[in-house]
Amino acid sequence: MLRTASLIAFVLLAAAGCKSKKSDGGAAASGGAAPSGNDWSKVPLETVELSADGVTYSISVPKGLPKSGGDPKSWSNDKPEHDQDPKVFTSLGSNVTTLDSALSDAMFDAEKVAKLARKEERPTGYAFTDVAGDKHRVEARTLTRAGDKMIKCTATQVTEGALPSFEATKAMLEKICDSVKPK
Repeated sequence: MLRTASLIAFVLLAAAGCKSKKSDGGAAASGGAAPSGNDWSKVPLETVELSADGVTYSISVPKGLPKSGGDPKSWSNDKPEHDQDPKVFTSLGSNVTTLDSALSDAMFDAEKVAKLARKEERPTGYAFTDVAGDKHRVEARTLTRAGDKMIKCTATQVTEGALPSFEATKAMLEKICDSVKPK
């Protein structure tokens, strides 16, 4: 009888311990704020500094967003539980001098260019935002001048249904790429 009671107590304690270790997508474990479901739009951004090919720049990304294992300039996790998290990619390219060449560099075809939610030429470069009509995908891109190179940023999020807080998510993704600043 005592053995049975001890076994029951052990099972209950073990079950309670498992419930308290619920996964939050890794954000809390890395010191960031955990998103509610796939809604990262309310997670505070943190600024990080990156360097590549002699160019140093900063970018602000959501705290706790999983980093890429293979590319230190990207936030993209291949694990299935992170499929619907935002993804952020940065790279360097050659200098682009016209809006048309920036659109071509971003690989937007003429049909997609006509539907872009944002298409801007700026003193520091270019900015584009592409959204899916059913609101399941947003992709923000910027090309920012850094001397004779361009810092390319792509921030995107894709979900199976409509993105949670669609307008706030779109604004967050644009803010991520707009935050790129050469040092």
